Amino acid sequence: MKPLLVLWLTVVAGISATTVTALGQTPYSYNCASDRVLIGVRGWQGMWMDGAQAICAKIRSDGTINSSDVVYTTRAGGTGGWGTTSGTYRCPSGQVLTGFVGGRGSYVNTIRTLDCQPFDAGRRISVDPIGFVTAFAQKSGTYLTDLCQYGMVARGISGKAGIYLDTFGLECGYVSGAERPTYGGGTRSTDQPKIICTPRPENNYCRR
Repeated sequence: MKPLLVLWLTVVAGISATTVTALGQTPYSYNCASDRVLIGVRGWQGMWMDGAQAICAKIRSDGTINSSDVVYTTRAGGTGGWGTTSGTYRCPSGQVLTGFVGGRGSYVNTIRTLDCQPFDAGRRISVDPIGFVTAFAQKSGTYLTDLCQYGMVARGISGKAGIYLDTFGLECGYVSGAERPTYGGGTRSTDQPKIICTPRPENNYCRR
């Protein structure tokens, strides 16, 4: 039976995860340091996504993003073999990663576009407008998309992987010192679980 695909957004203890999933293999979670934010992805793609790494940029003391000071997280998955190509895709200078469009065939087969937003150095949150960076090659299959909550930024990647990426997701949250957006006179709560799940017709699975 082919792995199943779901897209979910859940917020637990201030962290959200937006995930394109083909179920199976070993869980992973690789995050940027507390003084860094995710600005891009490096990965390996053949017929499917073999592996991926998060690119983390330094937040300067004045709140601006230093896109020239980057580190890479541990790689999730493998690096492929014959027919695999590698690619590195980054948001424009001063912007942060806040979402993506991904798809699957039998496994996750592409991270097609990255969603990038300017980073407000004074408030230390992501702000509109949203821009798009084309990433890995388009493949036939099912595509889903989602974004971090407004103001949040991607802080790492998580999911499941073996020799391919069975799951790829973004872990989103506020950076230290963020001026959290307010709605209806109150600060949006991120400490209560929220679930938005889009199950496929052949599947009633939703992550809790």
